[in-house]
Amino acid sequence: MNHDTTSDLSAVTVTLSRPTAMAPEVPCQCWRKADWKIFDLRIQSANMDLSHLHGMDDTLCAIANITRLIHQAVDEAVPARLLRKTTAPWLNHSLTLAKQSVKRADRLARLHPTEANKEDSQYMRSK
Repeated sequence: MNHDTTSDLSAVTVTLSRPTAMAPEVPCQCWRKADWKIFDLRIQSANMDLSHLHGMDDTLCAIANITRLIHQAVDEAVPARLLRKTTAPWLNHSLTLAKQSVKRADRLARLHPTEANKEDSQYMRSK
């Protein structure tokens, strides 16, 4: 049996996805309050040795184990919270866009205080 010294390596793309909260009673992650030291410790404590993988089956098994480990580390390090109900149900998309344009005009008038920018800011605010 001849063994070729060239490697038959190919790229494998792995996508990690977390469930997203769509309903108010479904918990979601509060990423701003994540404790990355806990995450780090959880990953390091696994002591995964990936240097002895042989073939596609070993690689897929390792990917599944790593994915499971990452999900467990996220669950431990990132607190869950419930989504809040909309505080202003009357607020709709067009009002959100109008508010953004007022903020944009105010920012422009503050950063570049020309007469045209000030008038535009006042016009957007009154509109």
